[in-house]
Amino acid sequence: MIRFIHLADVHLGAVPDRGCPWSREREEEIWETFRRVIATIRKSPVDLLFIAGDLFHRQPLLSELREINDLFGTISQTRVFLMAGDSDYMRKDSFYRTFKWNQNVSFFDGESHTCIEIPEKNVYVYGLSYEHKEIHEALYDGWKKSDKRGFHVLMAHGGDTEHIPMDFRKLADGGFDYIALGHKHQQQAPFKDWMLYSGALEPIDRNDLGEHGYIEGTYGEGKVRTHFVPFASRSYQNLLLTVKEGSTQHTLEEMLRNEIMKRGGKNIYRIIIQGTRSPGSLLLAERLKTMGNIVEVLDESRPAYDLEKLHEQYKGTLIGDYIEQFADSGSRPVVEDKALYHGLQSLLNASVLVNGRVMQDAEQKDLGRILQMLKMSRKGYQVQVERRKKENLAEKQKIRTSIDHMNRELHELEEERIEMRAQEDSLRRLDGGHGEGFSEERIQQLERRNQIQAAGICVTLILFLAGALILGVHFKETMLALVAAAAGICLVLLEGFFNMKTIRELEKRRRVKKRFLARQDRLQSGKDDLDEAIKEKEISLSNLMEEYQEVEDYTYLPIAEEIEIDSLNLAMSTIQKLAGDQN
Repeated sequence: MIRFIHLADVHLGAVPDRGCPWSREREEEIWETFRRVIATIRKSPVDLLFIAGDLFHRQPLLSELREINDLFGTISQTRVFLMAGDSDYMRKDSFYRTFKWNQNVSFFDGESHTCIEIPEKNVYVYGLSYEHKEIHEALYDGWKKSDKRGFHVLMAHGGDTEHIPMDFRKLADGGFDYIALGHKHQQQAPFKDWMLYSGALEPIDRNDLGEHGYIEGTYGEGKVRTHFVPFASRSYQNLLLTVKEGSTQHTLEEMLRNEIMKRGGKNIYRIIIQGTRSPGSLLLAERLKTMGNIVEVLDESRPAYDLEKLHEQYKGTLIGDYIEQFADSGSRPVVEDKALYHGLQSLLNASVLVNGRVMQDAEQKDLGRILQMLKMSRKGYQVQVERRKKENLAEKQKIRTSIDHMNRELHELEEERIEMRAQEDSLRRLDGGHGEGFSEERIQQLERRNQIQAAGICVTLILFLAGALILGVHFKETMLALVAAAAGICLVLLEGFFNMKTIRELEKRRRVKKRFLARQDRLQSGKDDLDEAIKEKEISLSNLMEEYQEVEDYTYLPIAEEIEIDSLNLAMSTIQKLAGDQN
């Protein structure tokens, strides 16, 4: 029996709901949830861990890869299979390309069909890594498992037109025992139990609704059994509040408070207000955002007007004409639908203010009162939009400051690199007494001279001692023997003197060489560390630029308040046009 866990789209480094009070907390939560997965495996080991792409939200830093590798090292009995997805794709300068993983980690290091075999477990895992942000080719089409007996797993990331389109039927024809899919953040099962999207481990934005976690499974006797394990620290939820005639702001807030208590205060909510409310009642949607982790409030409620009856009652007047302008209720866009009710409420309120008189001539004072009501409503939404823009501007400025700081650090590191290159050049230009090549040649010369001199001393000593013995013993010439011995000793001392000089020079040269090599090693080590630090900073800078663009793109997304402003503008322009036509 083989036990495995399949997860994907962890997006370490993501900052969900940027600008919201809980944003930075969410960034750390994503890391912490991944650590909890590893801790769970440590307590209850599995044989295989499949991470089907987008472990990181952007390009991983070397420090981040080291931290992840350390985590994998704590589950050494589990074999980890990892691929780069479209978010953390392998750029040319990616640390993925050169990183040395632990022995229990297998990384798909290219954008081509690869099979990693674990013979002792009869496990065969197929996959690839993204080397480009987008891949429009159906790279997985035609992949087949090998004929070897065992557990055959395909890891695949993508499934839309820009990220490796997939035909699930063709994947099914490949004969794999299990297909671990990544890229889609909601859990999906193209084929139950054996072809699954695990979904994101933690929800990354407000559209990642529902439960999030990972897939846990077993393989035995040729069959795979899987189940989903909810594991996220919190979830995004749409919370529907239905109002009716008579509902007040207090009623709405109590409904929201009760729902949050029931569902959990840590979760993040998009509030959707629906139903019909009393004409003239005012609901302050913005106040709801202060009652919890509220990422957005959408007011889809309508005043309880009977449009047909009102049209009939006010036919031929400004109110009747206004209703006719938005007659097609079946296909009315959101802005037009809201404009109808904003304008209608102001027109009816104005008609009451002038003693219930049916407005047939749209006197200037009545028109001014109507437009003033709409402008006041618009002002409230504009204040909210301006506040959001200021928050976004502050967030962008914070990132801009980080970018400037990173550029300064890079500039300082580049200056260090220039200085280090100058030291390298200086080291190369050292003369024969200190240069590595000359020093080595000179040392060899001295070593040969030392050997010759040592041999000469021995030969001299032997010859003169032998001569002295022969003269003294054989020829009985004691004086000549002593003279020969003395001469031999003098010559040996002289040769010893020159030999000691050679030895001292040799030792000096060796010390010079040792210092030279140590300096060279330090310089090379410093150069490698500096190159690594510069690359880390460059990738950090690139990630910050992407982050800045992310905030920039988010700034221009339409929000509920902007839709309200557009509808109020449409209401005002329509009323002015109709009033002008009547005059």
